Amino acid sequence: MLLCTALLTFSAAPQPAWPNSFISNFTENFKADSFSKNSTGFYALDLGFDGGKGAQAIYRSDGTNTNCGQFHPGAACTQLAVNEQRYLIFPELNTCCTCCSWKDGCGPIIPGWTRGAKYAGQKSINGETCDDFLIQGFEANHLLQTTDGARLCELDNAGSDHMYFSRVGYATKVDPSVFALPAGGCSERCGKKGECQ
Repeated sequence: MLLCTALLTFSAAPQPAWPNSFISNFTENFKADSFSKNSTGFYALDLGFDGGKGAQAIYRSDGTNTNCGQFHPGAACTQLAVNEQRYLIFPELNTCCTCCSWKDGCGPIIPGWTRGAKYAGQKSINGETCDDFLIQGFEANHLLQTTDGARLCELDNAGSDHMYFSRVGYATKVDPSVFALPAGGCSERCGKKGECQ
């Protein structure tokens, strides 16, 4: 009598891989009860910038649905997190202001934000199969990445804000000039303390 042993192999569920450094163009669709807004822009992150302090820049062609919209609705805006501060920069208006400090929770997004993520299967984003991870914060958020974990596909903030990353031009190295403050800096505060968080 022959004894056959079957070896069962279990493949581990994919894991989220928030990058330490990347730059990508995106299109964004934001829907709320009272309005809907589409914008384009770029997202840049380098956690090794400034000796490991890190930096993040998110430019939108229309910043209405972000902190920027409190001060200049409809204007293009960059939220720049550098030098342990978050700044709002309005390039078309040639103005900027200091929003909040990293101590207040306004720093770059770090890989640790995916801790506790739950694999939610796969989803097609612009014709590409991507792994979906549910990350529960104050709301249900989703991070979608390519199945090899090499590139971001989408950030879904509570189902109302969808940021779709472009395959074209996606890079893991960011030119440091992306994180430069405008000449003269941004010393003026954006509204009263606490209004910009």
